[in-house]
Amino acid sequence: MRMAACGLAIREGRCLRSLGALRSIVVGGLVSSVLHAAHGLAQQTHRRVITGVPGDEEHARTFQQWATSLIDAAKKKDAVPDSAITLLTDKQATKAGVEKAFADLAARVTPADAVLVLLLGHGSFNGTQAAFDLQGPTLTVAGWPRLLGQLPAQGCDSSHPPERRT
Repeated sequence: MRMAACGLAIREGRCLRSLGALRSIVVGGLVSSVLHAAHGLAQQTHRRVITGVPGDEEHARTFQQWATSLIDAAKKKDAVPDSAITLLTDKQATKAGVEKAFADLAARVTPADAVLVLLLGHGSFNGTQAAFDLQGPTLTVAGWPRLLGQLPAQGCDSSHPPERRT
């Protein structure tokens, strides 16, 4: 599987997320795997779209519109089948729900497949630990390498995260 993500690095054949990259999740979302560098080589493309805690109704509507637009484009433009798309929103967008979605994906994906993970929501940073805010417990920066590490990867195509503002 080929993956591209903001701030991902290859270490021992696995993709790992840096703390700085996860900080960039704050409003507007993070395309954590805007992968398509390898789309033409992939046997199957899989999409995981996760909307975190919106904070208010306006953001809830915006995140839902973005998720729907991405899914519609994947189906129409890239012919991604429904069976290869997972949308986690509201009560499904929990730490346990995300972990299950990755476990299910790991059982289906092959090293030749491409995966796109889109996180839409807010992030938080307590001075030492960054997190993507979900319903209930959040997923911290330490949790993402474990989830991504379940997936058989041939490589990792990376883009650079935005510079941290001080």
